Amino acid sequence: SDICWKSERAFEEDVVKKCAEAGKYLRNGLLSLKDKFAFIKDVRGLGLLWGVEVSVNGDNLVQEFLKEGVIMNCTKGTTLRLIPPLIVKEEQIDMFLEIAGRIFEKVKM
Repeated sequence: SDICWKSERAFEEDVVKKCAEAGKYLRNGLLSLKDKFAFIKDVRGLGLLWGVEVSVNGDNLVQEFLKEGVIMNCTKGTTLRLIPPLIVKEEQIDMFLEIAGRIFEKVKM
């Protein structure tokens, strides 16, 4: 029915808007980490799909994140791939950025 279609459409638009907002928030946080840690070579992505290129062993970093309960993977050995859920909240992004900061502080160049 027309009512179902309209409510589904409104839900989709709301999810897309929230993803865009959360993606911008995450991007800003990742760029702040890049400014702080010289081994972060690049931050790239869009929406809620992000890659953080590092000059150290990314697989080792992934293991540290997993110990903290953060699920991510590493591509090509040097790019951390972040794909948070579409319903991620700013508080959760803040928690991730705090964990990332602690892990990155321990990195030996």
